[in-house]
Formats: sequence, structure tokens, C-alpha cells
Amino acid sequence: MLVPMRRSISVLGLVLAVTLSPWLPAGVAAPVTAAALAAATTPAPTFVRQKPCPDSIFTCITLRVPRDHFAAPGGPTFDVTFGLLRASTSPRKGVFVTITGGPGTAGLQSADSYTETFDPRIPEQYDIVFLDQRGVGQSEPMQCPEATLAFYTSPAIPTLSAAQAAAFAQASKEYANDCIQETGEDRANLPYFSTRQAVEDLEAFRVWLQADKLELYGESYGTQYAQTYAAAHPNHLAGLFLDGVVDLTLTGTQYYAEDVHAFDEALSLTLDRCTSSHDCHRDALGEDVLALYDSLAKQLGKKSATYDYIDARGHVQHRSFSLGDLETAAAGYVYSTFDRMLLQRAMAFAARGEFLPLARLSYISLGQDPETLEA
Repeated sequence: MLVPMRRSISVLGLVLAVTLSPWLPAGVAAPVTAAALAAATTPAPTFVRQKPCPDSIFTCITLRVPRDHFAAPGGPTFDVTFGLLRASTSPRKGVFVTITGGPGTAGLQSADSYTETFDPRIPEQYDIVFLDQRGVGQSEPMQCPEATLAFYTSPAIPTLSAAQAAAFAQASKEYANDCIQETGEDRANLPYFSTRQAVEDLEAFRVWLQADKLELYGESYGTQYAQTYAAAHPNHLAGLFLDGVVDLTLTGTQYYAEDVHAFDEALSLTLDRCTSSHDCHRDALGEDVLALYDSLAKQLGKKSATYDYIDARGHVQHRSFSLGDLETAAAGYVYSTFDRMLLQRAMAFAARGEFLPLARLSYISLGQDPETLEA
């Protein structure tokens, strides 16, 4: 059942993976040598502004930092924005920093919802910090929604032969070039949207905050960031929490092979769980849901299915559902118990020939407006 993943990866992640030289997968950090660590200097950054974050209990603090933390002072700069929620008790016990995944997700968008799940003693006793890493959100953003949507809604390219693999590689390179053109970003800036540079932005914020040490939590790609910060600034780390660890000892090829197999296993377990659950199995009309997925993928690989979408005005639109849509929905909905439940329910509808629920999951994964189909 192993299929190429077609999930909504971040624009920043794909640009890093395809365009930087030497080539480096988005999930794998460049080696950080002792000489490189010693070369990084972190003077007090330039304060730009402080204001309430939009629709948030956090305060947004923007600092001006060097574009290249490892170069001589006086060069180009980037503005990077951090979200800060001060501890409600004084003195604070420490500073708790969350690094979200991607690379390319905006930490400031998750700040309030994540903090609501914390034990109340954490925001009481710790300053809470989230950030938009350089290249994301409020921090020198590189956004190319049109190129991204066009790439992920194009027909899936199998990679079973050398020719197909070459075609997929070429399509990926074209996407990266289209993305950069859409952003209008100077190509000379691209090497500086890197983990190695981004962790120095956090170190600059630590200096500004006058905090001796940080408690650092990373999830998914955030574990790469957290490990890189820990290696660069071990004396300023009070604790390290890694969730969904990126193994930095792997090569790029090893990392992506392991990644695909992990998604495949998670998807298989999710579908098998529906078959073994009385209610889900009944809703799927008694089908073996894993076998149903494989059969559906085979059918969609030959010809897209059709379904009716009812828009907000009650008008019926006849739309198509492709193999790429199926894979996008599946890969995007194995991360959590709630996500897997939604995928199981959507597959139960697919057993009845109804593809709207799966299509909705695909729209969400792609960041696509289901009404207009625009990015």
C-alpha cells in the first residue's frame, strides 16, 4: 500500500529542500561544527516594536537580527517576531519556548490554542514563548500559495520507473522556481532561511529577554530546531523536550525513506482500526477498510471519481476526486486521534461511493478554499 506522500508541506520546507546548494533535505540539519558555533556572536538585538498579537493573549515582539549571524556586524538584517506571555506570578520560574513543525508553520498561530492545553501551573510560573521563524508568518515571510496549490493539485506522478522519478524531480524543481518567483524573494537571501540561522534568532531573543536559560519544546521539525539550539547553546538550556524526533544522524535519503514507511504504517493501522471497530466497520458497509483504500487508489489511478459539492448558496457543483486528493487526505490525517477518526469516517462514506468527506479533508490539508477552490 506504500504510496508517494502528497501532503501539504510548507513552502519554506520545499524551497529549502529543492533550491539550496549544497542540496539539503528539509528534514535534515547541516552539520554544526565547533568552529561554526564559536563563530556565532549574539549581541543584544535591535528592538523594533511591541504590540498585542492579533486575537491573542500574547504580546508580539519584533526584533531586528542579522541576516547572517555568522558574518561580521553591519550586514543585511531580518525582522523576526516572537510571542510572549509573561508568567502570572513573580518571580518567574523560567522561560518555556515551543517550536512548532514544518519547517514553515507559524508558531504564533498556535500560541493560544497550545497554551490552553498546558497545565495551569506552567503559564503561572513560566514566561511562555512562541515564534514565527524567519521565512514564516510575521517574520520575513516567503509565501507562494498559488504555486503550492498548483503543484499539489496536479495529477500524481508515480515514481516506479526511472523516467517517472525524473519527471517528478523535474516537476518539484519547477515548483520551487515558481514559488520563489511568486514570493519575489531575492535568491541571495535563500541560504539564510536555515535552521542554523533560525536558532540564533531565538538566542537573540533570549538575550533581549534577559533570561539565563530556556526550557525548549520542539515537535516534528521543531525537534531539529531544538537539537540544533541545544548543540549551539548548551549553557543556556534548562530542559529539552522532543516530540516526534527528527533523527539528525540520518542522511537525506534515509530520512525520507523512514518518513514514508512511518506514514504508511500509521495509515495502515488507522484503516485496520476502522475494520476492527464494530461501529466504524458497520458504517463502512462491512468492508475491509485497508483493502478498500488500496482498491480505491487503484481505481483513481486510472480515472478520477466524481461527486457533488453543495456550495454556501445551495448550488450543486460537479467535481472530480483524484488519486492525489486521496493521498493528500490520507497523509494529512494520521497525526492525532481526532484526525484519524475523521479519516475513518470519510473512508466509511467512500465505501458508499460518497467522496465529499474525503475531499473536504484534502481541501483542509492543502489550505484550499472549498467554495472557490482558490489558495
